[in-house]
Amino acid sequence: MDTSLNDSPEGIPMNLGFMTAIQMEDSKRWFPYLHDGRTDLIDLYTLGMAGEVGEFANLVKKRGRILAHMGFIEEEFPQDTEKIGELTEELHVIEQRLKEEHVDILCYWMNLSAVLGTDAEAEWRANRQRNAVRFGGE
Repeated sequence: MDTSLNDSPEGIPMNLGFMTAIQMEDSKRWFPYLHDGRTDLIDLYTLGMAGEVGEFANLVKKRGRILAHMGFIEEEFPQDTEKIGELTEELHVIEQRLKEEHVDILCYWMNLSAVLGTDAEAEWRANRQRNAVRFGGE
């Protein structure tokens, strides 16, 4: 399997299972010492993912503060376009970092899926069926 840093190999569509396999191969290549049988990978990936969720949540908190500050400035000091511009730039940086952290969460999630042997697409379909019965709509 071509696991270069490019998109999926020619002619192979990207899907969650394929991405998960590549993610685990990357982990084995980049961190071989974690895959020698002495490390509990479920603990490692769960805690890693939890750390990334914490980073994501902290950025969401900062984003909320920026939006509140912007609203205050726009309402109380609408002529302060310089401050509004600074806050808009801060907001842009935070929102870009949110995307990065979101993908970090996905990477840990995919590694955890690989270790657990989860067919995420099949489990998602089954969960969707259960939710349709539970919440209606089908």
